[in-house]
Amino acid sequence: MSLAEQLNEEFQNAVLPVTVFVGFEAVLGFFGILLVLYVFSFHYHVCNFRYFVMRLAIIDVTSSLTTIPGEIVTQLYWYVYPQRELCKIKSFFNVFTVSAEAMCLLTIAFDRYRKICKPLGWQIKPRTAVYVCAAIFAVAVILSFPVAILWGTHSHLKVYKGVLINVTVCEKDEHFENTKYPLIYSLTVEVIVSISLLLMLILYVLVARKLLKEKQKRKKAYANPPIVVVTPATASQTDFSCNAITVNSHTEFSDTGISSFLDMNGQPRNDRKNPNVTSDDETDSQELGTTLQIPTQGKHGLPSTARQSPNSPRQSRQKNEHFFQS
Repeated sequence: MSLAEQLNEEFQNAVLPVTVFVGFEAVLGFFGILLVLYVFSFHYHVCNFRYFVMRLAIIDVTSSLTTIPGEIVTQLYWYVYPQRELCKIKSFFNVFTVSAEAMCLLTIAFDRYRKICKPLGWQIKPRTAVYVCAAIFAVAVILSFPVAILWGTHSHLKVYKGVLINVTVCEKDEHFENTKYPLIYSLTVEVIVSISLLLMLILYVLVARKLLKEKQKRKKAYANPPIVVVTPATASQTDFSCNAITVNSHTEFSDTGISSFLDMNGQPRNDRKNPNVTSDDETDSQELGTTLQIPTQGKHGLPSTARQSPNSPRQSRQKNEHFFQS
């Protein structure tokens, strides 16, 4: 065994726990993402979120099949990397999955922002969402293409046990190792991904701010319930007895948006001249009025309508018949 292979074996033993964890993550994540694809493909309604999540799941499946296995191979053959083309493929999918996921997450955040903060404005349609997902893939491919050229394998000398040995690593390609192009490209990709994540964070902050404001408005609305004036109803106001209860609520809206049921003196408002006389034909064009009549029970547990009043039409008719018979 050469010294380079011995150095590589020592590195394998050092990073073995990381390699096992990454492999377990790849297997578990692969089947989890398949479950996500199944649910959103067959058991979720058609909407923007469905398309965005499915595209994000496809990117994760691609990462589980290409990027993560490529990283495992890199950890196993860190100093004796076998093939230059394999390094290029791994590097390409590494940048592709990261940039595509960043843009997809930004698109989801923008869609949430439009729906919550601008519900009456322009929205992303499902058909447009499909085009956006295709555009994300296209941009990610274009952004990742240079890495397949600039990255590869190169050899350099390394001191091991006091001896200079030649190792082969998967980093910059040997044709561009001493140029500035890999650095410029790396900075460009990092800036694009960082801006995407920063914009996503800003959008979610705006969404959270909007939700908190709406929650505070609901709390204020619940903290100021409407005032209801309860007055006893008379016999002429209802078909029930005088023991019935009539709930009259008249709503007037002020500039502050709070309804008022009191007059200038703090007393319940009553614009009718005779509060004891009401009819179904009366309307009030100045107020919005609702009347809730609750029947009460009489002495024997029955509604008071079961008892005849002295002046009821039936008793008057009986008196007239008795008068003509006599």
